[in-house]
Order: sequence, then structure tokens, then C-alpha cells
Amino acid sequence: MVKPGDNVELKASGNDPDGDSIYYYWWYYHDPSDMNQPIKINHETSNSASFVVPAMENGKLHVILEIKDDGNPNLKRYSRLIYQVER
Repeated sequence: MVKPGDNVELKASGNDPDGDSIYYYWWYYHDPSDMNQPIKINHETSNSASFVVPAMENGKLHVILEIKDDGNPNLKRYSRLIYQVER
């Protein structure tokens, strides 16, 4: 559970079994979220990012972590984080 105004830290770690470089991308998934305005994610292309919970009524925010490697072909993986916002 998070509250409006909270700073939420996003962290990921891992390695590629083939030794390829890994690239991170965090993004706000507004379609299933209870707030359709964009949310700014700081350092969205880093394995360590953050965002501030916006002023909103109780509801959920969905954040996606997209990870890809630089192999051939490029492989991608997605993880979804769901935050319950309560005032």
C-alpha cells in the first residue's frame, strides 16, 4: 500500500545466461490503472528508478518493467507491479 506523495523506489537486478547486455525500461501502464494521467518515472532506463504517487482517490497503479538483451534475436521479458493507493 502506498499513499499520495510517497516516493516509490523501483529496483531490478539480474544477468543474462548468454552473457548479453541487459537493458531496463520502466513504464506506467495507464489502461488498467485507476488514474489515466501520465506518471513521471525517474531514471526509467535504469535498473533503479522511482516515481511519486500522484494525488488521487483510492485505487491501483500498474507499473511495467521491460527487460531486453542485445542478443540475436533480442529477447524481452515483462513484469508488472501493482500498487494499491489509499489515502
